[in-house]
Amino acid sequence: MPAADVSVVIVSYDTVALLRRCLASLRAARGAVLQVIVVDNGSRDGSPDMVRTEFPEVELVDSGANKGFAWGTNRGLERASGRHFVWLNSDCEVGESSLADLARYLDAHPGVGAAGPTLVHADGRLQPSAQAFPSPARLLVRELGVRAIVRSPLVRALARPFAPLFGRMAVEYVNAFEAGTQPRAVDWVTGACLASPAEFARRVGPLDEGYFMYCEDADWCRRVREAGAEVHFVPGVRVVHHVGGSGGGSPFVTYQHHRSLVRWFLRWEPGAFRRWSGAIAALFGAKAIAADVRRAFGGPEHSWWRLRAFCLSGAVPADPLA
Repeated sequence: MPAADVSVVIVSYDTVALLRRCLASLRAARGAVLQVIVVDNGSRDGSPDMVRTEFPEVELVDSGANKGFAWGTNRGLERASGRHFVWLNSDCEVGESSLADLARYLDAHPGVGAAGPTLVHADGRLQPSAQAFPSPARLLVRELGVRAIVRSPLVRALARPFAPLFGRMAVEYVNAFEAGTQPRAVDWVTGACLASPAEFARRVGPLDEGYFMYCEDADWCRRVREAGAEVHFVPGVRVVHHVGGSGGGSPFVTYQHHRSLVRWFLRWEPGAFRRWSGAIAALFGAKAIAADVRRAFGGPEHSWWRLRAFCLSGAVPADPLA
């Protein structure tokens, strides 16, 4: 068997139907020799048996426990032997030439340490695939609903001429939902589909397993930039992403998302976080009160009080499940 051009690492948790579609799309891919590695994080839906039975060419790591996306990706990358690595969500479907095109792009741009495609919904709607690094101010603006508003093409068209007047953040929000046509350098690309030259990826090192899920991709891209390489968004390559395949907006996922954001702020934006921590704590406190009210009427339990405590103490437990 020829050496792999691309090693694809997929971390899966209870997504058997989506994982099947993902692996079928990889089987149909052309233009590059693929090594496909699935790390199953303790699925209870028969995913490991499906992979063994229907995709025997896939290397399966059945971990037996869910220790998070970063942990699972690292276990897969330890087995990767291709010239390029690709992290791919189990709820993605690649086009016939998507991964080959990303590999060719990396080959043609040796100064690029990470690259990502345009992610789209199944109906073709764009997802924000490349963004600015998280910041406390961006978190507060997002919680005010600005991102939901700028999803509208009409709102973006009206806002675009005025966005520069309000600074970089406004421009980024307008641009996040428009892929454009030319590749460009960005802060970070989402780990739903992220490609990197293997040699460079090994220099950057493994993902930070202190993130259970979310922000490990932004953290890794920050380390790519710290290592002197660029992160590029390649809009001509498209990948379908069925968002939220492994839990969506469950209380646990919501908690891990915001915990990861606070962890990111403490690591990369400590000064800004000190300035904004009171406002973020107030936001989390308001969400905690609202969640308590909903819980009194049968709603789910949330961890907003705990997140608020992280902000006030300036510390997040090293163990993401603690």
